Amino acid sequence: MLFRSALIATSGLPATLAGWTLKIGGVVTTFSADKNSVLSAHVPGDLAVGPQTVQLLPPGNSTLAAPPVALQLDAAPPSILTATILTSDGTATPVTSSAPAHPGDSIVLTVSGLAGLEAALPAPGYVWISVNGSPYQATAVNAVPQDGVKNPQDLSYVRFTLPAGLTVDPAVQPPTVSIMVRVGTRLSAGFTLDVTTPTPTK
Repeated sequence: MLFRSALIATSGLPATLAGWTLKIGGVVTTFSADKNSVLSAHVPGDLAVGPQTVQLLPPGNSTLAAPPVALQLDAAPPSILTATILTSDGTATPVTSSAPAHPGDSIVLTVSGLAGLEAALPAPGYVWISVNGSPYQATAVNAVPQDGVKNPQDLSYVRFTLPAGLTVDPAVQPPTVSIMVRVGTRLSAGFTLDVTTPTPTK
């Protein structure tokens, strides 16, 4: 069974939650609580997308049960598969450590799962690319041609411009940045992009 994680803010919890049970969508799941009473829970992967009831239950027949709340489950997040540099003449070159991306380059990401459960891909204005934690808007989103494919997949090309003011960690050699794609509340895992060391500004 596949799992996703959820962070659930709470208040008024007892000092210890030993013996307590957390249910999401009626399914008992594992959880832990930090010093700020934020619960970190595994969300069962077979639950349907949409609102699911979350309830924290004390051991035994205690009347201290927390009131149920609704948790909105999204479709699975998108995933970045590849990255290429798109030159002005339309040539696409895969980004590698020997052919890294430069600040200002037009980057095209091949992304799976961007549409999710929607019938169509989102417009570029709804797609954001995080570069080392800073968000940049996509400049184009297009479906990957799959003519003649018996079972077409949710694949798309997402284009964005690598920021000119890029900063990299000098301790990481060869230099890289972490990029993620976000649409709505769905955020991909990080993808390592090889880059050149930016030229210092005078």
